[in-house]
Amino acid sequence: MKDAKLGMYYQDVAPRCKRILKNPGHPEAKAALVNSLRNQCRLAEGERAQAELDRELSHSHKNLSTFSGAGNRQTGYGPGRKLGDGRYRLIDGQWVKQ
Repeated sequence: MKDAKLGMYYQDVAPRCKRILKNPGHPEAKAALVNSLRNQCRLAEGERAQAELDRELSHSHKNLSTFSGAGNRQTGYGPGRKLGDGRYRLIDGQWVKQ
């Protein structure tokens, strides 16, 4: 008798992880689900499949966020109660309309 295969295949895990990260929800719960799926992928196909999944998720996750936080200037878009409509940039501690 053949033993059951451990884990889940990469082609099943990748779209499921992308869908979990894309949809709204509690960040800690989403992180736990994605980590569990990453582990399932590692069990089924090995460390290289998990590394590929991490690389793919990091690229897709960057596209989902509006502001990366990587720059040294803060930018705001859209309507706001205090600033009104338009685009603003924080310069020397003051919000300036662009």
